[in-house]
Amino acid sequence: MVGLCNGIEAKGGGFLESHPSPFCNIGKSFKIQHSRYIAKRMSKQQRLLFLCTGNYYRSRFSEEYFNHFAEKNGLPWTAYSAGLSRDIDELRNPGPISRYTLEKLKELKITPKAADRFPVEVDKLLLDDHHHTIAVCDREHRPMVLSHFPDYVHKIEFWDVEDIEYISPTVALHQLQEYLDRCLKKMVSK
Repeated sequence: MVGLCNGIEAKGGGFLESHPSPFCNIGKSFKIQHSRYIAKRMSKQQRLLFLCTGNYYRSRFSEEYFNHFAEKNGLPWTAYSAGLSRDIDELRNPGPISRYTLEKLKELKITPKAADRFPVEVDKLLLDDHHHTIAVCDREHRPMVLSHFPDYVHKIEFWDVEDIEYISPTVALHQLQEYLDRCLKKMVSK
């Protein structure tokens, strides 16, 4: 599938330290709340869904980062995020969002708008209600999608950002930022 942001490759590690994001300087488990979700569904904006395992770390960073810069650039897109784990509550993450995500957002001077929302498990309604879906780790998430939502695998774009067991949060969040910057840059140029 040719995706919204396909063709994007993260360089890893220190790339962003020596090449700041082009978007950084612009403009110096609970269920989804029904009213908030309906409001988003009725919005004229295109909807982008980010998926990771527990909707706690990588997908939440992607949602907050994307929404911050989409809004600053007047893009007709809004992002949401969810987890592929069948039982998010069993992951026993402390609090609603990863401290690594919050620290990186603070470093980037991005105030998270959904930091108090607990992780959400993806379902078919969410998948159907978004114009585009990105799973942040092909190796980890493609098998989960095939297991739980086999009819959707061809509709999902897969990135290659590993979880905390495989790479440090610093590296992972830099890689996500690279993917997101390229995605946003592509959208701005359209």
